Amino acid sequence: MSAALFIAITLIASMFVLAWVWRRALFLLPSTWVMLLATLVYILPSALLSDQIEDFSPYAITALNYCAVFVMSGMTLNLLFSSPPKLADILPSGLPGQSGGLAGSKAGLRWVLVFLGMISVWYLMNVPLKSTGLYGVLFDPDNAAQLREDSLKLLDNRALQYLYLVGFSSLCPLAFTLLMVRSAQLRGWRRWATVGSVLLFLAFYLLITGARVGLANLAVVGILFAFVRNRLRMGVKPLLAGFALILIVPMLISFLREQGRNEATAFEYVESIGERIFLLPLLISGWYVEYADTRGTVGLMAAMGIGQTVDWTNLIALEYLGRKDSVTIESVTTPTAFIFSNYLYFGWMGLLPSVLALKFIDLPVSRIRLLPRGVRLPFIATLMFFSVIFVQSGFGVTLTSHGYLLLMMLIALIPMLRAPQPAT
Repeated sequence: MSAALFIAITLIASMFVLAWVWRRALFLLPSTWVMLLATLVYILPSALLSDQIEDFSPYAITALNYCAVFVMSGMTLNLLFSSPPKLADILPSGLPGQSGGLAGSKAGLRWVLVFLGMISVWYLMNVPLKSTGLYGVLFDPDNAAQLREDSLKLLDNRALQYLYLVGFSSLCPLAFTLLMVRSAQLRGWRRWATVGSVLLFLAFYLLITGARVGLANLAVVGILFAFVRNRLRMGVKPLLAGFALILIVPMLISFLREQGRNEATAFEYVESIGERIFLLPLLISGWYVEYADTRGTVGLMAAMGIGQTVDWTNLIALEYLGRKDSVTIESVTTPTAFIFSNYLYFGWMGLLPSVLALKFIDLPVSRIRLLPRGVRLPFIATLMFFSVIFVQSGFGVTLTSHGYLLLMMLIALIPMLRAPQPAT
């Protein structure tokens, strides 16, 4: 590890410790979680894999230095100038253990589930149940991989593709957090019936294509929900249990999907998941930097999607993926965090739009207190969860296709639709 990178890691760690001690409310901002995850996914692995970094990509060190400057710049602005919400303005007065102050959660959950149900019906009108990845996982493991591909190819309606992904990435996590609030209002068999039925429906929606990450997303947003609900504290045991779910659920789906055709051990599955989380992002970030430094940055027009249409994720994958694995297909994607997309567009000047993007994604947080108390915590937890998507996808894609912009619109519109109420 270079001395500069070691100093950067030390400074970044100090910034997060300072934020925790001095301004803990900064951890209510999605931007703080974007920078924290960028550190964990891109920078921290460099300390563990320092001897192999240049073998992954000759430009990985440049990518790491760029990421470190991004995190330090963003955290400096957050520490000095950000105005996070007050925790008292977010927590329902009835949590934990009471039902007071939970107005809005019941209606919110109902409307989100109705919308997800409509998307599900439309999906099954286009993709027969026996052609879905879920059917393959449960009943036809020999053809599970093909059925997963079919469930995506048969989804050829662009509007439905967009709505399904929005439901997958934003509405299902929001529904899960609304359910957690709603369950505090119920007792006995009604609680178990409600929680069980909603979880089964969400699992069906998230698994219908055979994707493994959807249920893991619920575990992540659940951890963040509990973190905020417990006044920005998290016990070690619940945290370990949450991370275990994040690992176990994808493993279980993989075992079901590959019954009798893969002799990999549980350790090898964990190793594969770890590589996907901590190695591939670092590898791909170096490719984006290498392309920009050797071929030239692609500029503002490409960043705005104007002019010649180029799928940069596919082009870069075909250019460099052969260094790691043989490429036998013509279409493959290598998505990366929006900060590295900005490097592709502008080089080191990409730091400016990257830091400005952090301020943009924090905008809806300032309006959380205007929502009904029962939905404030679910919305803030879902916004925080989106940091996971921001560190692995382009900025515009996350805003539109994954539904962050929809959440921003809901947070802006819901207060306008409410009857006037006394300020709380």
